[in-house]
Amino acid sequence: KCLFTIVDNSDNPCLVIEFFSGYEKSVDFTETEHQTYLPAILQSAGIMYITMTNSEFSEITDPAAHLDFVSFLKAKVGEESLT
Repeated sequence: KCLFTIVDNSDNPCLVIEFFSGYEKSVDFTETEHQTYLPAILQSAGIMYITMTNSEFSEITDPAAHLDFVSFLKAKVGEESLT
């Protein structure tokens, strides 16, 4: 599992991005509970939360792919949230 946080100029967290592969292979109760509560807790603190799949990460890091990190963020949180 990998979790990272993007902070603003004052080092306050503003966006949390977590790797999450989904439930294609199995449903993990702990992961289900985590996905249920973490976004709400972060939102109540004014922090956006998004997940990134392994395939999204692979596409972002592939120089030949069309998806870059900024486009990924715009798609997940909206362009107006990135300003």
